[in-house]
Amino acid sequence: MKPIYQQLVDRVNAYWLTEYKIDGFRFDFTKGFTNTPGEVPLIPSRIAILNGWLQIWNVKFNAYVILDILRQIVKKRNWPIMV
Repeated sequence: MKPIYQQLVDRVNAYWLTEYKIDGFRFDFTKGFTNTPGEVPLIPSRIAILNGWLQIWNVKFNAYVILDILRQIVKKRNWPIMV
């Protein structure tokens, strides 16, 4: 994902969290943000994008973040993410 798009997602997320007081986000089909085919979840560019989205917690520490991928990894690492 280009940095300009990451900045846009960050700004929109922060706006919704602060202005509308929503409690979190669900990101569906996150593998679509990297143009990499297949079901392999450990693509470094995809991990970098998802880690960038976790900046949501800098805006609202108790926000929910629900992802549609990485189920096995999240469970192994005990990340505070709903999958």
